[in-house]
Amino acid sequence: YHFDGGNVPGTWNAMLCLRKDLEGGHLAVPQLGVAFAVRDAAMIVFNAQKYMHGVLPFRRASAAACAWAT
Repeated sequence: YHFDGGNVPGTWNAMLCLRKDLEGGHLAVPQLGVAFAVRDAAMIVFNAQKYMHGVLPFRRASAAACAWAT
């Protein structure tokens, strides 16, 4: 978990979620006690300088969906 730094003061961050054949990867914000399940090809905007955050682990959606990786 971390706070973002180096941003223009008072601005927010955008996180774009792109994950083919993967599940998980929720945006966790422990200060708020939440983890956002961001859909594939979606974007979430938040104050990453103010709120500590991190991304939860990803996992393969299914073995069949990832047959190309074997």
